[in-house]
Amino acid sequence: MYIDFRKRFMFLVLSLLINATGHALTISTNLGSAVWTASAVNINNCFSINSLSLVIFLEGLAVNCLVSLIDKKRKVSKF
Repeated sequence: MYIDFRKRFMFLVLSLLINATGHALTISTNLGSAVWTASAVNINNCFSINSLSLVIFLEGLAVNCLVSLIDKKRKVSKF
């Protein structure tokens, strides 16, 4: 069945909003929605960093750098 681009895009936006809301609720209750977000909450609490989004960003950057070192293929497109 053919679904036009606008409808597909709206479903994508809706799913991203629902997903982000779920992640935000689990992070705000200090449960963590996945291993990386739970560890970011713990790092944020341990080092008293004011910005959780900064911790999540830096953690994602560190994981990407580590994966690129392990993979030994440093392609910007994969980053």
